[in-house]
Amino acid sequence: RMNADPYRNADVVWIADDVRPEMEMQLRDHEDELARKRQALYADKWSLERAISEEEVEEEDLRKASQQLKTAHDMLVDAANRLDLAAAITNQAAQRLSEYAALRDGLKVRGVGVGRTDNKERHEQRQKGALCAAILFWTARQQQHPRSMIQVCETLHIQRKHCSRALNELKVHFLE
Repeated sequence: RMNADPYRNADVVWIADDVRPEMEMQLRDHEDELARKRQALYADKWSLERAISEEEVEEEDLRKASQQLKTAHDMLVDAANRLDLAAAITNQAAQRLSEYAALRDGLKVRGVGVGRTDNKERHEQRQKGALCAAILFWTARQQQHPRSMIQVCETLHIQRKHCSRALNELKVHFLE
């Protein structure tokens, strides 16, 4: 009989009730090692340093991830400059962008750009813009240099509802 809970993560290895304790520890260690490797892979895939350096990447998946992160980073830095935010705030926001991408394995935000998405590029632009707006809004507020959501959204040409949805996603992943 397995201790399987259908509501838990599917990547977790379930251990049978009749497994010896020393084997259970080995299975848990193996599971932890796999989780660390998966986390390192995503961290490398969504590496901000590699995306900014523009070094040529042969693997298509890594190249697309670098391109997406580079365009989002450029959008974030440009908006931060137009909002007259300090370099420290911009750097922290860029780091959060990279961490979010690694956690979610992408820059997608639930509820942003849904509906008719005939133009895939516009849809992706809206998602990146909403995420950048939410990150800038949140980071500036935490660093005691707040900007209004209206001001941040107008800078990035994003609707407030999309920024709010992205902000809710950030709060889920970066509870502080």
